[in-house]
Amino acid sequence: VEHVRVANFWATWCAPCRREMPVLAAFGKAHPEVELVFVDLALPKLRASPVEPFVAEQGLWGFTHYLLDDPDPMGALPAVVPGWPDQVPVPLVIAPDGTIRRTYDHALAEGELVVE
Repeated sequence: VEHVRVANFWATWCAPCRREMPVLAAFGKAHPEVELVFVDLALPKLRASPVEPFVAEQGLWGFTHYLLDDPDPMGALPAVVPGWPDQVPVPLVIAPDGTIRRTYDHALAEGELVVE
């Protein structure tokens, strides 16, 4: 990876996640040099949920989207993300070398995301 990446762990059932999506979409469109990655934490039984319609409605196509493939996505995250705050949303700023520069433990407000 030659650039900074922002990975946002979210779910459609999370109201703060839904509220921050326009903020992230605007940031991603204003900063094409930053790779914006969305990781959906839907439980397997909810994977037929309205993720795709929500992504389309929020204008989030053009960014990278993943679905955490685990029977208990929230339970798996402490093994995946050091210092996981046990909630969503969690946006991470990841340096080009893969180290986590910054972890936000709340929904981002406009202008709050810092990638330097």
